Amino acid sequence: MGRPLKIAKAQFIGTITATTAVTNVVTFSPAINSTASFTIGMPIVSASTVGGIIAGTTYWVLTLPSTTSMTLSATTLDTNRSSTSFPLTTTTVQTVPFTVGAVDTGFNNPNGLSNTYGVVGGNTGIVGSQVLARIAIGVAGVGTIESTSGNTKVYGIGTDFANTAAAGSSIFSTTAGLLGFSASVEAPIGVTATTITTNVVTVSANTGLVLNKPIVFSESIGNIIASTVYYVKSINIDGVSITISATAGGAVFVLATASSITCTALQDTVTLVAISPATVTTTDWVHAKDEAGFIVRQKGRSKFLVEGLTTGLIGPCFTANVANVALTANTMSIIATLASSATVYIDRLSDYQADGFGNTDTATPYYVTFNTAQVANANPGQPFPIVTINAV
Repeated sequence: MGRPLKIAKAQFIGTITATTAVTNVVTFSPAINSTASFTIGMPIVSASTVGGIIAGTTYWVLTLPSTTSMTLSATTLDTNRSSTSFPLTTTTVQTVPFTVGAVDTGFNNPNGLSNTYGVVGGNTGIVGSQVLARIAIGVAGVGTIESTSGNTKVYGIGTDFANTAAAGSSIFSTTAGLLGFSASVEAPIGVTATTITTNVVTVSANTGLVLNKPIVFSESIGNIIASTVYYVKSINIDGVSITISATAGGAVFVLATASSITCTALQDTVTLVAISPATVTTTDWVHAKDEAGFIVRQKGRSKFLVEGLTTGLIGPCFTANVANVALTANTMSIIATLASSATVYIDRLSDYQADGFGNTDTATPYYVTFNTAQVANANPGQPFPIVTINAV
């Protein structure tokens, strides 16, 4: 399978915001906080052409007039004895990514003479083609959950489903395994008053509530304490009132003070895409949501340390032979395109070749490139199919 995947790295990643013709100064952000990561003489590459700077071309830092400005040299400084700055045109109000001191960003392409394919992974903020993946990093959920086999509902106790179980998230019980994927999360309901004589809590609507399941109030109402877990004891036929209990299936909670107050109550509930396969009670849980990510480090042929582009979460993931929406906690998918335009999920990947799911060590491997996919024997001495790793 070759050596571990090369991972692109850079000393500094920034954004060009302006260029000035008179002074040949490039203005950028964020500000430099260390001359160890960004200093005179370092190579710099822009992701897009701007102000006369050509995308993908290497320049060198000539001067650093401030922590947010620089001039460039078209050659290494030892050959620019006159310290001539690279001439710029004036541009303003742009956001062009650039990298300083990038390494391991290149890969070999077919030269028509030998097998010179290779791949490279890394931070997509670094200029150059990168191995992108779809990832789902598992996160330990707050609170506990419960569900019933054959039901599409998962209920939370001390949870925050609105911010952790958005549609598409996988819900995993630490005792029973995968319960399913979230289709939607219930919204809070309004609370307006309590009535001491009947122990009734008046709500905006009670039709979405479920008996003996937890409910939490956002504000204290008489002797109902905010953020304390209660349970729905009864749902009255008027459609706008309930009683509660201190424990599941317990006695009606006796209200000590009648109050009129505007707040919300939440029976934290996830509706799954399909029915839950297991019954669980007050179990710990893990949630994961698929997102675009990049490979930080290869830990095995099918195991990678990855980082989410949206969440910034970093964690280990294993390659999986499933669509993005079916990724569970700590799995990832890498998709490649064949010359036939068909796609394949990559099982194992190195800096030289890859195996698709279903292949074995003795089966035909893929050589990997970021260029257009080519058929086997398209170049002299090239016996294997060449696939293109897709961007997410």
